[in-house]
Amino acid sequence: MKTPKKKRRVITLEDKKKVIEPSEGKSLRELSKQLNMAQSTIMGILKKKPRLSMQSMKVGKPCELACSQ
Repeated sequence: MKTPKKKRRVITLEDKKKVIEPSEGKSLRELSKQLNMAQSTIMGILKKKPRLSMQSMKVGKPCELACSQ
């Protein structure tokens, strides 16, 4: 018998904000433990930070993500 595939978890803009906001001054390891996410997931979110700010503007929410550039 095959084991069922693990379903992918959707990460919302709100979840991504939770990653970006405390990222200043913290290591990936600390963030991954605190937010219960893989380090590679956090790294990917932080790399896409400028694109995420544009996406939040399109949604019509205030640019709280990356306006501190």
